[in-house]
Amino acid sequence: MRLFVAIEPDEASRRAAFRAACIIRDTLGGRATRPENLHGTVRFLGECQPGMAFAICDAMRASAREAAPFSLALHRADCFRRSGDLIAFARLAGDITALRRLRARLDQALAGIGIPPDNRPL
Repeated sequence: MRLFVAIEPDEASRRAAFRAACIIRDTLGGRATRPENLHGTVRFLGECQPGMAFAICDAMRASAREAAPFSLALHRADCFRRSGDLIAFARLAGDITALRRLRARLDQALAGIGIPPDNRPL
């Protein structure tokens, strides 16, 4: 099972991201992700055995428990190519340092259950 850890945007951010995705789609082609599937990826895990799900959830909870609330906002659109497809995404503004700390704690907790680090940027 292919897994990742994500942050759910609030409804206003989700609508704004979807509008931007539609503009990009209409300008460059392709398709827009359905609004309910928009998210902020914190950590890509890749293929995981189904039996790891509980340990992964425990690692997520432990990491989040140590985090103080922080705010993020959509900043600007950007894109990259993967397997010939153009992937558009929104860069974030706000307390990026807190988000990086959360990811570092999550990386540490996941390493403790045998999931290697992911060196891709947020």
